[in-house]
Amino acid sequence: MRRVLMGGLLAAAVAALIVAAVVLLAGGGESDSDARIERAGKVVESVPQRGLTLGRADAPVLIEEFVDVQCPFCAQYAQTVFPSLVERYVKTGRARVQLHLLTDLGADSARGAALVVHAGQRNRAFDVLDALYAHQGKENSGWLQPGLIGQITDTLEIGLLSDRRDAAVAKALKAADARADELKVPGTPSVYVTKNGTTKRMNNLEPARSLEQLIG
Repeated sequence: MRRVLMGGLLAAAVAALIVAAVVLLAGGGESDSDARIERAGKVVESVPQRGLTLGRADAPVLIEEFVDVQCPFCAQYAQTVFPSLVERYVKTGRARVQLHLLTDLGADSARGAALVVHAGQRNRAFDVLDALYAHQGKENSGWLQPGLIGQITDTLEIGLLSDRRDAAVAKALKAADARADELKVPGTPSVYVTKNGTTKRMNNLEPARSLEQLIG
C-alpha cells in the first residue's frame, strides 16, 4: 500500500488550513457548504476538460497527478500548489494535467474516485474533486454521504452522478494503479512531469521551484 506524503510547503500550510476548516465548520450552515462548493472549480474555470485531463490536448508537457480524495495533503496541494500550476502552465498552453485516482485509503476513497470518474464523463472531474476536497472528512468515517453528493451535483449543476463502481470506473482505477506501479509512486500526492519524453517527479519540498525546473 502506498502512503500519504507531505512535503515542506504542504506541511507549512497544515496549521492555516486546520484553522480555516475549524472556522468553516463553526459556521456549519448549508449556505457555507454551498459557498465552498460554488468556489470549487473556479481555478479551472474556462480551461478545457476532457475526462480526467485538464488543458489543451496539444500542450507539449504532461503533468500527472496521483491523488486520493481522502488524502488531506492532496487537499492542501490543491489549495496551495495547484492554482499557480494552472495559471502558469495550463492556461498558457504549456502543459496539460492528467488525473490518476488512487484508492489506498479505503472505502470512501473508492466512492469518491467513482464520483470523480463519472464527473469526468461530463468533463467536470476537476470541479467535483475540488468540491470533495472542500468537504473532506475524517478518513473512512462515512463522510461521503448521498446528501453531500446531491448537494455537490446540484450546486455545480452537473446532474445526477453515481459513486458506484462500474466498467468505466474500474478501467480508470486499473489504469491509475498500473501507471502508479510503473512510476513507483511512493504515495499521495505525487506529481510527475513528462517533457521531451523524459518523466521526473516533482519535489514536494519545493513544488514551485521544482515545477519551474522540470517545465522551464
